[in-house]
Amino acid sequence: MPASARAAQVRATTTSSAPVTAIAPLPGRSAALVGSARLLTFVLLNSPSHTRPTRTWSVFNRDRIHRIVLADSGQPSSAQGLRALVVGGKEAVLVDLDRDGDHLEVMQRFHLDDFAGDAAFLDNDFVLISTLHNTIHVFRLFPSSTTSSSSPPRASLGFSSTRPLYSLNAPQRPTLWCTRFDRQHYHSDPARGDEGGIRLGAGSLWGDTFLWDVGSAMALREKGTRCVDLFRSLGPSARPRAASLILVNNFVTQGAVFTVAFSPCTGFLVTGSDDRTLRVWNLALLPPRTPSPPSSSTPPAPAIEHPHLALWGHSARVWRAVFLAPTTFPPRPRPPPAPYTAAGISARSSLEEIDIASVAEDGTARVWRVSLASLDPSAARASSSAAAPDKGYELVATFRDGHDGRSLWAVEGAEGVGSERDGRRVVLTGGADGALRSWVVPPSGPVESPGGEMAGSRSLTRARKGSKVKAFVAAESVGGDEDGGDMVVVLRDDGSFVADFAPSTSSATSSSLPFHLPPFHTSTAFGGVSPTCIFRLVPSPCDTTSTRARHFTLLAFSNRGAFLRARLSSVRALLGEVVETAFDVRPALVSPRLDEDDQGRVRVAVWDRAAWKVALLEVDLSDPLKTAPAIIASIVLPADPARASTALHLLSPTLLLLGTSAGSIELYSACAGGSLERLGVLNGLHDGGIVDLCARRGGDGPAWAVTSVGRDGARRVTRLEVRGEGEGLSVGFERLDERVLHRGALEQVISLGDQGERYLAHNDGRTVLLDHLGQLIQSFDNPSKKVPSQLVRSSSGSMRFYRVVPGQVHVQSIPAAPTFSAPFLLPGLHGREIRAIEAVQTQKGHAFVATAAENGVLSVSQLCNSTCLMTPLWTARNLPSALKELAWSPRPSSSCGDRELHTLFVCGAQELLQAYIMSTSSSSSSSASLEGELNVLPAGQVISSEGGEVRAMDLAVAALGAAAEGRHLVVVGYSDGSLKIWGHDARSSSFSLVARSVEASKCILSVEVVEVELSEVERRWVVVTGASDGLLALRDVTSLVLSSSLPQGAHLSPPSFAFRPHQSGVNALALSCSKQHLMIATGGDDNALSVGSLELSSSDGPSGPLCARLVEHATLSGAHASSIQGLDFLSPTILASSSAEQRLNLYSLSRKPSSSTATTTGPALELELSDSTPLNVADCGAQAVLRRPAGECSDESEEARWQVLIAGIGVEVVEVGEACALE
Repeated sequence: MPASARAAQVRATTTSSAPVTAIAPLPGRSAALVGSARLLTFVLLNSPSHTRPTRTWSVFNRDRIHRIVLADSGQPSSAQGLRALVVGGKEAVLVDLDRDGDHLEVMQRFHLDDFAGDAAFLDNDFVLISTLHNTIHVFRLFPSSTTSSSSPPRASLGFSSTRPLYSLNAPQRPTLWCTRFDRQHYHSDPARGDEGGIRLGAGSLWGDTFLWDVGSAMALREKGTRCVDLFRSLGPSARPRAASLILVNNFVTQGAVFTVAFSPCTGFLVTGSDDRTLRVWNLALLPPRTPSPPSSSTPPAPAIEHPHLALWGHSARVWRAVFLAPTTFPPRPRPPPAPYTAAGISARSSLEEIDIASVAEDGTARVWRVSLASLDPSAARASSSAAAPDKGYELVATFRDGHDGRSLWAVEGAEGVGSERDGRRVVLTGGADGALRSWVVPPSGPVESPGGEMAGSRSLTRARKGSKVKAFVAAESVGGDEDGGDMVVVLRDDGSFVADFAPSTSSATSSSLPFHLPPFHTSTAFGGVSPTCIFRLVPSPCDTTSTRARHFTLLAFSNRGAFLRARLSSVRALLGEVVETAFDVRPALVSPRLDEDDQGRVRVAVWDRAAWKVALLEVDLSDPLKTAPAIIASIVLPADPARASTALHLLSPTLLLLGTSAGSIELYSACAGGSLERLGVLNGLHDGGIVDLCARRGGDGPAWAVTSVGRDGARRVTRLEVRGEGEGLSVGFERLDERVLHRGALEQVISLGDQGERYLAHNDGRTVLLDHLGQLIQSFDNPSKKVPSQLVRSSSGSMRFYRVVPGQVHVQSIPAAPTFSAPFLLPGLHGREIRAIEAVQTQKGHAFVATAAENGVLSVSQLCNSTCLMTPLWTARNLPSALKELAWSPRPSSSCGDRELHTLFVCGAQELLQAYIMSTSSSSSSSASLEGELNVLPAGQVISSEGGEVRAMDLAVAALGAAAEGRHLVVVGYSDGSLKIWGHDARSSSFSLVARSVEASKCILSVEVVEVELSEVERRWVVVTGASDGLLALRDVTSLVLSSSLPQGAHLSPPSFAFRPHQSGVNALALSCSKQHLMIATGGDDNALSVGSLELSSSDGPSGPLCARLVEHATLSGAHASSIQGLDFLSPTILASSSAEQRLNLYSLSRKPSSSTATTTGPALELELSDSTPLNVADCGAQAVLRRPAGECSDESEEARWQVLIAGIGVEVVEVGEACALE
């Protein structure tokens, strides 16, 4: 190590994922500004999640963004774009966004000594900022440089803070949680209609809601203008005395009030509080109050004990609530307080109801529809109860599980503009996982369901005997992009078939279908309660004479030995006669190819459980004389429960794929002799059985990518390739990808063609639609998964969910998402604290980051080197609830064709040790998203069968040499103080216990393994562990790494060297070696950073024991203000450390100048802080480092660059580069 070393400095920081805390849809465009941590992000609402926005700006210095306030559209700005006020914590800034959203500039900063609650514009040259201690500060905006030559330089605006002209203090000053102005932009010009003045709502920690009348906009402007003149003539010391606000009223609730919001017309107020309720007030009903001079001691108005309406539905604290502004309900002047009359409300509004959106601690976003007629004094009850017969509101939508975790911090409404203004609205929600989601809002106004009931009402009347629906099938009735409803065929228990048309009306919850048309056929073979009947609608080519109708063929099978065929039209017409005939096969499963061939024939695969027979049928739809299906080929399976068929899929007219109850897939081919020949089988694909199969072509040849879902909640992709011709066919299987999307069973695969796949599952009384990451797309009411149900997705994107309840068909319709909004606008990562993060760089330069969160969710994301943004590609949700650490294999595990393999190891609760093999295409040179090029498979698991309290705390991995490709030694430290070494073989996907420690020790917190070169011919592998008592221990594991055959269950020798750099736990450990010298850096619970240099040697040659001697040592006490959680060597002389205080420190390591009094074994190292930066990520708990590839730096320097990834509640990427040499 040189006496002087190069230091490092922070070059840039990028927040890859952080909680979304503020949303502001931009007027006049399909876009929004999103606030997360200190960052503003410009998001296009019509951009899917895989096209990540790169327009992100850091606007705060330290605090988190809490609120974004937009100026009225059409107001002048320096870039002819949009001005916005951004507030949060003790910071507030004015920003200017250009018209295209490509450039944002911080125009002015405002000096605050208190926490800001809200802000508003006053005309175009003043700003109002409210604080959480009932003070309103009035600031003057600097004029634009294009309009005033006396304005300060633009560059200074981003650094200097503007002090307020004057402040307004309220007569009462309780501790507030939230404040909100009733408008975002006030105008002193009476022509703008703001004569109602300025009003502020606030909620306190003690359950009080305060409403303050500040005064007229003209009065505040005149006062501000006088202040400006005073400052110019007398200086800041002549600042006028602050005036007082006028308290209008306060409302008492139970618990803290977390949110306050005004309606767009400013006539209504909603609050959300600790008591799980939303409370709505009609502000026109407040008693008038005469303003008094500020000097007078005006007592507050009496509290209103009960709101005009209380909304019950959330099961936890309500964090945010907003009014949704319909297009027919524009902002209008607030009328002066007046006695309530029923005609008064109807005269002020053309609507009969208003919508409110809210998010709460229960993890849900809800949309409420409030009747204006209910906001009447007579409707205010002495006790607000959810069981009231006439509540005056309706819960029209509940959006669950849209974010990872249960913390939702932001909600706003948005609607289309221009050609996208189709009347549909969405609710935007932001969560702790960093995701921005959009949800379609059911339309306003009364919506009639097909049954004539109001949308959302449930039909509780039971069908009469003989008319109960026992089975049904539905299909989209109109092709193309038009959504014209569905064709629905039902079978009643009296054996009657009824076909009807279900229109595409939107409903908040399920409503019943009437089916008033007479039956088109009745059969005793299909009647009764016990017979099992299965039928399908096979679409036919559309009739050229009718562009709006679709024709279907109904194929119905009964286990009584009957088959029925009927030609139907979606315009409620029966085409031709209904054909019913006896049939020998009694199927329990039916899978048709949903298209006819050129000759009008349809192939159908069936499974007859009673006969243990699989048959391939052909139905000739072109010949009415051929009534019964022809059996093309069949096979009788052994009566083994493990061979029972649970899923069927026809790959081609002659190839049948079968899924079994044991979780295997089997491929059969139809032979010329009328039999089905099994070509191959892949066993153990799922645990608990396969539920559904789906396949897509995997190339030009006979190859398919088969997606299977099972009762284990897993979705697996298998490549299937048929080789040979004629009778010499064979099949090859290759497992490609596995991801557990749900903790319960997955019930169906829904193919969307080029858009990928979706998956249906049942969860807590709902049927949920999931994507490839297990994220919820939509949910539908379904208390029982045993009743028949079906999801129909139209070409336009709308969805209708049908189910039988009780004896009737109910439908819940979800309208298509507006063209201006995609479901996932910003992808999320984790909604809970990330406790482990590790990164790996592929040979083609792609960076992949693995993260593990407290809730047991494991993810692999792609890190874009240019933007430092992370895109999740793979997720596992079936691991134990606590994951502790991750580790990648030190080099690619192996190569398979054009794919590069890496092994990921995970440890956690219940002594969990899990391995995954990740394969990526090594031939791809694109830096685009690798969602289709990344495959992950499980490769072995070890877990305690006793479910004890012992946890695997940390692990390290060493490769076993080139001759043992795909084999690793995994060193794991446990909470009981034991150290175990496992052997892992990627080819067999198995672990074996090689050795374990026998001596007593405290909890092992950190483990590292390193290869040390003692000489040109001797190498040693050393394991270093750090325990909760501050003890470091070294062990030599060279014999295990170099062994041709690993031992089983051997005892590890005691540590060869140990010393105690800390008096408390060693949370972070980093190693760096240079020949026979080993540098060990540790970070502890005592906030100290310690570095020691060990000299390693072998007393008896390569086979002798390892000797270690501490030659240099340095300790920096108080290196951080809290315990150090992350520590890495960027180079032998540069250290990076992070802690829970949200700070990254960079230290340079050098030797002190020699002196005559220095001892040979005394401390000769010196740690010096070279740079430090605050972090946006809270609860920093893990750290990883990537060396940035050459040629990707913004400048042309050849200095070393690193990317330091810090994880906590989110992920932040800090770019670090070398600085000048230290003297």
